[in-house]
Amino acid sequence: MSVKVLFISSGLCHRYGGSALSESALAAQLDKICQIKPMCPEDRFESSFCDERGLAGVVSYRPKDLVNAWFRPDHWLRKEIGDSDVVHINGHWRWDTYFLVRVLKREKIPYVLHPRGMFLVGHRKKRLKKLFNLLIGNSIVRGAAKIILLSRYEAQQLGPYKIKEDKLVVLPNGISNPGRISTANVSLPFTGRYFLYLGRIEQRKNLSFLVRAFSKYRSEGGRANLVFIGPIEQGYDKEIKETISRLELSERVFLLPPVYGSDKWAYMKRSMAVIYPSLYEPFGRVPFESVLAEAIPIVPKESGSAEYLERFLPLCTFSLDDESSLSGRLTWVEKILESGAETGLDRAKEWVTENLDWPRIGKLVHRLYLEISRKS
Repeated sequence: MSVKVLFISSGLCHRYGGSALSESALAAQLDKICQIKPMCPEDRFESSFCDERGLAGVVSYRPKDLVNAWFRPDHWLRKEIGDSDVVHINGHWRWDTYFLVRVLKREKIPYVLHPRGMFLVGHRKKRLKKLFNLLIGNSIVRGAAKIILLSRYEAQQLGPYKIKEDKLVVLPNGISNPGRISTANVSLPFTGRYFLYLGRIEQRKNLSFLVRAFSKYRSEGGRANLVFIGPIEQGYDKEIKETISRLELSERVFLLPPVYGSDKWAYMKRSMAVIYPSLYEPFGRVPFESVLAEAIPIVPKESGSAEYLERFLPLCTFSLDDESSLSGRLTWVEKILESGAETGLDRAKEWVTENLDWPRIGKLVHRLYLEISRKS
């Protein structure tokens, strides 16, 4: 059965990191299976990003278009919505989604909600988020036919919404396999081995904690360096630099500008391990990419990454409230790589390759569409 899907992205730009990469990859995969119309807010859309990701036909819109679609049956966006069998909404914290959902209810069109870690009322703007949920967020969530969670861990963020269990579906993100990786173009401001953090430089990523744990690792005889690579948000690099200076690590910790494409994979492959200490992380694309790059991922026990990877790499996890736990993992990596002992990385790579393949994830999402489609 053919199904028409309106796919609402939360943002299709490099600056939105993993969510943009995952949404664009899923949309591109679904385009091979069903009739999909990708749409994105105008202020969060870059055509060059979509071209790089092989995602064609994206339609951009302004928030007032959704408002007008509610009030005007002849509006172009109202017609796009009305022509759909299913609507897939990514993200959560947008007020204009309220008007989209009002149209969907009027047209009796079911929708899938894919929050991608955005259900949590934490990090920044807590009061505003609570108000948002009180006014419109809760109704948006409860009106969904299905809610896609990236892991069982993400379900912990659903408590305030009081969602029925039968609406929840756990589907991880897919991970694009880079194939053969060359490290020839890796250029570093130092010599020697290094641990790597790759991602946005922001508060939720818990990077000051990482610097303090790295300091403990160095004080206990560790010899590697630490490299941060990623775009800076909210001026958070100042806090990181202050921590580095206070702990006298300026010659051992380096902040580098963001890299993409083959360069990103090269930095991962050459690293000793990729550390991803993010708070409240329901999935985390980078740890799974590091597995494909054959670099050990080091992740919090309290994360979706650990939920999937700890069975293969039991010593790759640490406790978020314990700097010694993380510094001990860095020491373990250094020793195991020097000894040449088995790490479990081969088994983890085999699992990621087989289970986080985008065609497989696309088929599972499409099956979900068929289950809830108004045609079914």
